Amino acid sequence: MTMSQFANLDKADWILINTFYKLECEVVDTMSKVCPLLTIGPTIPSIYLDKSIEDEDDYGISLCEIDASLSINWLRTKPTTSVVYMSFGSCATLSSKQMEEIAWGLKRSNFHFCGW
Repeated sequence: MTMSQFANLDKADWILINTFYKLECEVVDTMSKVCPLLTIGPTIPSIYLDKSIEDEDDYGISLCEIDASLSINWLRTKPTTSVVYMSFGSCATLSSKQMEEIAWGLKRSNFHFCGW
């Protein structure tokens, strides 16, 4: 994912989002005020359907259970508006250089961060 991917976002007729409205209605409603969105998901990789795409063997899905209370408890120890949450979704693949730049940006922001 690079910033150049978003350079002509303002020229798009629609931005397709891999989600469904009832799951993230508040986010979709808010973002729709800025740009035209269509929810088209959830899309399902072929590996879980008919395996029609060769070499598609990883979709970034984690089968481990995550204890959300750990994150909630950590957030409760931080001052209001002092945490940056980052999520690139399960489909994004970042290069080492991009990850390094993001890490340095977060460190220099002097904000707490999560969602890495």
